[in-house]
Parts: sequence; C-alpha cells; structure tokens
Amino acid sequence: MDKKVCIVANGQLSKNQVNLKILKESELVIACDGAYDKLKLLGLVPDYIIGDMDSIKKLERVEKSIQIIQLADQNTNDLQKALALCEKLELKEIQIIGISGLMDDHMLANIFILMQYPYLKLSAWTDHGKFSPIWERTEFESFCGQKVSLFATDPNLQVTSQNLQYPLDKMKLPHLNSGSLNVSLHNKFSIEIQNGCLLVYQAHCA
Repeated sequence: MDKKVCIVANGQLSKNQVNLKILKESELVIACDGAYDKLKLLGLVPDYIIGDMDSIKKLERVEKSIQIIQLADQNTNDLQKALALCEKLELKEIQIIGISGLMDDHMLANIFILMQYPYLKLSAWTDHGKFSPIWERTEFESFCGQKVSLFATDPNLQVTSQNLQYPLDKMKLPHLNSGSLNVSLHNKFSIEIQNGCLLVYQAHCA
C-alpha cells in the first residue's frame, strides 16, 4: 500500500517546520500511546493510537474516528508495536517523528530499533537531523557541507561511500563512533554495504 505514513513516537514533539510538514503531508498518522495528547495540542487527530495506553491522560475522551489498538506486551515498546502494525497493513515507507528528547535511553533504543525492519523504508526525524537505516546501496539527497555520520552495530560490515569528505572503501567500522563526523561534498552522496544494516545520520544544517 503506497501511502505517506507518519508514526509519532511519545518523545519531544516540537512545532518545528520539519515536524509540521511531515504531519501535513501524511495520509495516515499512527500515534504511539501518549503521543496522542501531544498531537491534540497541535490540533491534529491521528488515524491510529497504539500501545499499552498507560500514557494517555483520558482514553475515554479519544475521538470515535480513531482506531485504538491496545497491546499490553511488555517485550516490545510502542514504536515496535507501531512498526509491526505498518508491516501488517503492508505500508512500506514510514517517517517517524517524536523519537528524541525527554528520556535519552528511550531515544537511543528507538533509534536502533530502526535497524530491525529490513522490509520497511524508514526515516526518523529529530529537531536537528534525520536517521535512515539501509540494507543495500542507497543514494541520499544532500547538500554541500551537510554533516553525515554512519553507525554500524556489526564490526565486520564493509562500507563504501561516494561524495563524502572522508571516503570509505570497503571499510569496517569497529566502534559505534568510527563512522561519525563526516561531511557531504555534493547535493547527493551514496553508501554501499553488503549483508548487514547501516544507520545513516544527516544533519539539517551544515
């Protein structure tokens, strides 16, 4: 199903232009539990609310048009539940906001959860940049001077890049910081990997 989908995690949801543009252009919005209350403050109504419903202030007052999926499974967090829903609905391309801020450990967990879904095209937006997991050669829209960082959880993953200031040629990233603090040289750059997942970060500003 080709729809513009936005998942709103229950982190910090600021009124910046990136968040508002993604929400405005989305055809389907999924709120992770307490993110519903944040959307309501913006005057927005999601299509789904998913989670264990422990963070919504007044569940009984939720609009009747919203589909509520209450899942008490404590082995997965609300973002994982939302991504599982996307797989079930055969939604392929999903943008995620509200993933950062508030609790740092939740933010880190949510960012690395992105690397668990190879059949979804995911991007997670913060106030400062975007995280994108990739499993194959991928070309990124960019701009000259954009800060770029690469994160691999597999130290044996080999990475090759084009149009980055510090080029990589089948290079391994043995530590989580090994591929950080690079810079794009053009309006596009590409990353090639084999048999694994790489998390690519692009800053909004130079």
